[in-house]
Parts: sequence; C-alpha cells; structure tokens
Amino acid sequence: MVTIQLDPQMNEQHVMLSDGASGYIKKLDQQRFLFESANHYDPSFICPAKLTDGEIINVNAANGPWQYLIKFA
Repeated sequence: MVTIQLDPQMNEQHVMLSDGASGYIKKLDQQRFLFESANHYDPSFICPAKLTDGEIINVNAANGPWQYLIKFA
C-alpha cells in the first residue's frame, strides 16, 4: 500500500508518496480528483472529490491491483 499525503484544502498540489515517488493531484470538478504519478511507475487514478483521512483507494492497473492510503497533512 502506498500512502499519499495531501492538504485537503487545496484543489491542486504536488504530493509525495510513501514509496519515494512524487505525483500531482487536482480537483477535476465538484465530484472527482485526478492523481497522476510523476514517474509513471505508480498508476494514475480518478477518485471521488470527497476524500477522508485514512481512506483507501483501490486501483486496478495493467500490472495488477494497487492500494493507496490517503493521509491528510
């Protein structure tokens, strides 16, 4: 499981992941966030805009299932 630390008050931000990678998360609209990995190793995903601290996001990627843990900074 990879942890993403983010500020829930920001609509767009660069984030650091627990696996040492970095990424970018931005609010697409009132209902969705987009996460993109800077190194393209971690899969990108779209998730609900209402994130909660400690939430787990499950992603089915081409190289298998991934889990992201959302942590508020």
